[in-house]
Amino acid sequence: MTVWNIFRRSFGESLRRYPLVLIMWMGNLIFALSAMMPLYAFVKNQFGHSLTVDSMLEKFNMYWVSDLAFMLRDVQPLLWWPMISALLLFLVLQIFFNAAVLGSLNAWLEKDSLSSFFENGGRLFGRFFKLFLIFLPLYLIALLVLPALVDSVSSGYVERAVNEWPGQIVFLIKTGVMILAFTIVNMVADYAKIAAVQNDRIGAVRALLTGGRFLFRTFFRAWALYWLLVIFFLIVSVAYMETENLITANSAALIVVVFLLQQIYMLCRYWIKVQFYQAQMEFFQANHLI
Repeated sequence: MTVWNIFRRSFGESLRRYPLVLIMWMGNLIFALSAMMPLYAFVKNQFGHSLTVDSMLEKFNMYWVSDLAFMLRDVQPLLWWPMISALLLFLVLQIFFNAAVLGSLNAWLEKDSLSSFFENGGRLFGRFFKLFLIFLPLYLIALLVLPALVDSVSSGYVERAVNEWPGQIVFLIKTGVMILAFTIVNMVADYAKIAAVQNDRIGAVRALLTGGRFLFRTFFRAWALYWLLVIFFLIVSVAYMETENLITANSAALIVVVFLLQQIYMLCRYWIKVQFYQAQMEFFQANHLI
């Protein structure tokens, strides 16, 4: 089966698995409200008399939290702790979602339901958390260490340059190395998760080795499928951002419109997550040698 056919099949199959999308969307919404409301109350209580903060809180824009944290990074260190806690809980939630979705996709004879979603997530969460800990330093190497290494190797070349072209070339090389390394780590992580789901007897390390060997044998086709899915996600994301930029949330009705638009986008994101794993699982099953 060609990469394009797998992409098309996963598109239709992910639509059929809409209960998984709805469960993740609802879980994300509940978490967002639970995490954001205490932080909102904290900021309002501590800085309620500030005109700047009042202006930021009145605007229906989720980016005000990061803006406020940056402004208060020196004068209000306590603000970071609830944000860090919320971020860590969000990471745990996403690991659980990944385990539940892949477990549900693997159990294709089982009807998607809330109970089966939580059962699969709970059963696989431990191995997925171990995989997260294994791959975390690899992501840091791909996103931080390798670009810094390119900078250090090319620093003399850029400093001796008589125009801006060498700097731009180095920037392109650094970006390319970072993207290549990140996509390789991401694909190995995805296929390691799939290997862990399809064989309950292997641990996190063996799943990592299985995913790495599989990607080594099928790299170019796996990379093509990966970029098909990423490009589809980028098209949806750009369409959402351009649409949202056209709306000025200066009335209650428009605030509701923006909120609904955001929720539609979150539904699309979780749908694409299901499609992503569905396509990669089909590709793994079609090419994995037992």
